[in-house]
Amino acid sequence: MIDVILKNLSKIYRGNPAVQDVNLSFHGSGCIGILGPNGAGKSTLLKLLTGLIPPTSGTVSVNGFDLIKDRLDALSVMGASIESAKPYPYLTGKEVLEFICAIRKRDDKACASYVADAVRITGMNEYIDRKTSTYSTGMLHRLAIASAIVCEPPVIILDEPTDGLDPRGAKEVRALIKKLSTSGDRLVILTSHILEEIEELCDRRIIMTSGKVEYDSMFSEEEEWIEIRTEIPFDKSLHSPVIRDCRIEGDIIRVRTLEKSSNHEVLEELVRMGVRIKSFNLVTNFEDVYFNLTKVEGVALKQL
Repeated sequence: MIDVILKNLSKIYRGNPAVQDVNLSFHGSGCIGILGPNGAGKSTLLKLLTGLIPPTSGTVSVNGFDLIKDRLDALSVMGASIESAKPYPYLTGKEVLEFICAIRKRDDKACASYVADAVRITGMNEYIDRKTSTYSTGMLHRLAIASAIVCEPPVIILDEPTDGLDPRGAKEVRALIKKLSTSGDRLVILTSHILEEIEELCDRRIIMTSGKVEYDSMFSEEEEWIEIRTEIPFDKSLHSPVIRDCRIEGDIIRVRTLEKSSNHEVLEELVRMGVRIKSFNLVTNFEDVYFNLTKVEGVALKQL
């Protein structure tokens, strides 16, 4: 059973708080997403969680082991990639993974098995024996994830894993993270400033601003909407006894239903009102929550 607890955790640099009194606990498997604008404290929090920097105050415990007092025991169950660490350019990808296995004190036979599994999971077979100096940005991101999962740690920590990738590369990495978090007893903790990425990948969503945790979906109920994509843009108002609220943006309609109304009833009503539905899915108001929490002087810090 995975058990990670951050208690009253703070980090202050020269009088400036980077992380302020964070209290979080993660139990069991799944995917935890920490979202926030640049400078929110996301990367600093992961550095505290992995022992890369000491806290000014507070504690971190992993499966009952204190990160300061029982450092090696706490770190033994974690694999991490923080701030796109660059591998040694004269090593091959395989040698990088073997080096990590050696640091974790695995014997040669176990190391070969762990490396083969990490390469297979991340799809690096074609270039694993090339020097990392020849790797593209996408290849380096895959190697970073392979480095985090080699030796099969139950807790995997990834800092903005799709940052700098083109749309295809980002999609491939997100699919890989999804596979990691839904297969086996693994807890994936990741940071991102991309709202849609957190919504797509994470079972639990946390928002940080100015070093503080301002929102945790575990303790907040997100409202559910029906998002409809239409065959042609719809520019009429929608008023119906089964619809509580409605937003129309071109060929996308978002509808919030009344409690007594089923989604099926709402879709039937929209068809009756002349909406030509192409597809639909259920979404939450997480986007609204994020933009409301990241306003500065009335202007939302929208990440593009």
